[in-house]
Amino acid sequence: MESVNPINYDISFDIDLEKFKFYGKEKIQIEIKKPVKNLILNSKSLTINDCSLVSKGKIVKPSFTCDDKKEELTLKMSENASGKADLLIDFEGELKDELAGIYRSRYEVEGKEKYLATTQFEATDARRAFPCWDNPSCKATFNISITLDRKLSAISNTSTIEEKEIDVNKKFFKFEKTPKMSTYLVYIAVGEFEFLEDKLDGITLRVYTTPGKKIQGEFALDCMKKFLKFYEDYFGIKYPLKKLDLIALPDFAAGAMENWGAITFRETALLYDPKKSSVTTKQYIAEVISHELVHMWFGDLVTMKWWDDLWLNESFATFISYKAVAKFYPEWEMWSQFLHDKTASALQLDSLKSSHPVQVEVHTPSEISSIFDRISYEKGASILRMLEDFLGEGKFRIGLRNYLLSYSYGNATTADFWDAFEKASKKPVRKMMNGWIKQVGYPLIEADLKNSRLYLSQKRFFLEKGGKPDKSLWLVPIFLKLEQKAVKHVLEKRNDVLEVGDNVKWFKLNFDQKGFYRVNHPREDLDKLKEFVAKKKFSSSDRWGIQNDLFSLVVSGGNSLNEYLDFIEAYLNEEDYLLVKDIADKLYYVYLLTSDEDFWQKIKKYNKEFLIHFFKKIGWEQKKNERDAVKILRSATIVDLARLDEKGVLKKSEDKFHEFLSDPESLNPNLRGAVYSSVAWKGGKKNYEKILELYLEEKSQEERRRLLVALCGFKGMKLLNRTLDLALSKEVRLQDIFLPPMGVSSNPYGRDLVWQWIKENWKEIKSKSGAAKNILNTIVESVGSSANKDTEIDMIRFFKKSPAPEIEMALAQTLENIRINYKFLESIRKIKF
Repeated sequence: MESVNPINYDISFDIDLEKFKFYGKEKIQIEIKKPVKNLILNSKSLTINDCSLVSKGKIVKPSFTCDDKKEELTLKMSENASGKADLLIDFEGELKDELAGIYRSRYEVEGKEKYLATTQFEATDARRAFPCWDNPSCKATFNISITLDRKLSAISNTSTIEEKEIDVNKKFFKFEKTPKMSTYLVYIAVGEFEFLEDKLDGITLRVYTTPGKKIQGEFALDCMKKFLKFYEDYFGIKYPLKKLDLIALPDFAAGAMENWGAITFRETALLYDPKKSSVTTKQYIAEVISHELVHMWFGDLVTMKWWDDLWLNESFATFISYKAVAKFYPEWEMWSQFLHDKTASALQLDSLKSSHPVQVEVHTPSEISSIFDRISYEKGASILRMLEDFLGEGKFRIGLRNYLLSYSYGNATTADFWDAFEKASKKPVRKMMNGWIKQVGYPLIEADLKNSRLYLSQKRFFLEKGGKPDKSLWLVPIFLKLEQKAVKHVLEKRNDVLEVGDNVKWFKLNFDQKGFYRVNHPREDLDKLKEFVAKKKFSSSDRWGIQNDLFSLVVSGGNSLNEYLDFIEAYLNEEDYLLVKDIADKLYYVYLLTSDEDFWQKIKKYNKEFLIHFFKKIGWEQKKNERDAVKILRSATIVDLARLDEKGVLKKSEDKFHEFLSDPESLNPNLRGAVYSSVAWKGGKKNYEKILELYLEEKSQEERRRLLVALCGFKGMKLLNRTLDLALSKEVRLQDIFLPPMGVSSNPYGRDLVWQWIKENWKEIKSKSGAAKNILNTIVESVGSSANKDTEIDMIRFFKKSPAPEIEMALAQTLENIRINYKFLESIRKIKF
């Protein structure tokens, strides 16, 4: 590749949605930097019909071979070629439903089945659509044109500059030349679309949907306009294209994709229906739009050189996206949600021995797909938040602007990123941050207060004990709250001592919870912190952090479950959504883990008493001016109480469900999922058939998702196996086949059914997942809720006989989670309940 530089791709596509075929002709302007006889491009699943090279006025017809295993097209010439040349390739391919490359997506209009064609190229699937140098560092400009059925329309990255009818059956779209960009950001779509439109300083903004749904794009259009202006101001760089489209797709493997100027979304991540959509969905839509708009600068304008720096794209977009949403929707308490949804999630995964560094060396497409996970997104976002706190928001923002200005329309590395911050802040950013991105895991900070000194130490935190001692060391920005003052300190060594003064009776490490590490407060300090938690003398973030760290220490074997249950008595008068939800999740984890134990009823009773205390405060009905966080908490608490067999909740849910069947508008969208799941838990074949019937008849993907999740919540094994089998039927879209195994695995009555189902259907699951490796990984990871040692042994045996390199990392993490679960369960058994 070093010897060839692509300059421009001129590609003409002919999309046939009747035969599910596409045909392409491309002219690639290239510069051959040193004489070569062979040219090697990336190509996969394409039929190459013809190739020629025009160089120095001569037309050369090379021989060519395709190697689908290597994903390469090799052109062999009889003599050396050099300098500027045009490479002409004629190719064709099939429109499959694999959710990668150019693929087909099915939808219905007035009961009639129809199809559209769309693309998903990240990370290495542009080669499924056209031969190319499919590497993020090989940036070029693109001229795209599309021939299609005259009844359809087309979308690409840039504005349409020509649209004309060719004959009675066909028409032609030509698009403006793109800026210099990577192949994975190219986009085309063909189908029946309708759209909403607005303008922002001369930029055309559109939300595209399939027919009949454009009205549901109003909220998205409003978000796009607000957030785009916010980012132009924040980055100090104008959005560089003339238009920006947000496109809702019926079938899409990821949540969304940042194609420059033409961002694609699952319908559930873009469309908001006030009659059916919950506040959770509304928040999710805003967050996803915000995330993808960040990419227009961070990822598209400036792109990583190679996929080992994927985190530069995703971590940054994850972190900064919360700034925009928090600005326009302060009532959503986004930074509290960041802790619960992002930081806590990353801390859990990164406490595994089978985790990976943020910056990880990757080579093959399967290796690349495996790092689109919580480390590249959530951990990276959390350490960027920590860095911003360390540098100060002003210096952080200057560093970002300088980075973007320096590398616009080009590629950059992590080292380039740190250099920009060092210049802005005059602090040793690279030295500090390399430890956080190049090492696996994070530290556990322990502290001991003796007289006027605080003794600090660090060591890597693991949920699973055992193995070789880990010598990892981090430069840890410590924010310490003492009785009379706050202290900032960088812990650079394994052990350190801080002079804190006389008469200090307590301390709180990781004050304000912006550090990416866990804290082990000594027993006597925890007792004092418990008093302050009960009196709400700490912020909700700090109240969250103390119990969250403590529970992880319990799971790892450092503390007993009784210590945690004793400590959370301080939260009985808590009203913060973040806290109550986090505690409820931990109690449910214990409930799920102990479902086969003799003392399960005692666990159930404890959980029920704890949650009913909160539910009495918020009740069933929404109050005037109620915080959105309370609406989310209400729904989650109803589901939890139903699964604890709380009779009042089960009865009320059933009443509301029957009323809903007569009058669908009677059930608040924020309660729908909770009511469906509660009715499912009450059980019975009649309820199952009714929920299944609603699912099959429903058109809204958001509502179908709720109903599908409810089908995972029954107690009967036969019904749960039906739900698992439903995942592989035509009634569940490929993008959603992971939902049944995920849902059933979180059900005490279905947890151990999932592995057996995966094992019996592995070939079909693997085949259906196709190129969507993230779906396959998620299905395997669903087994991680098991606490059965036999399951671990059986999984190892099965995948030894049926190797699957594409799930290697997911499998290792799943096996480790199973071991953590059964070791934690063994420790719980020792408690006298």
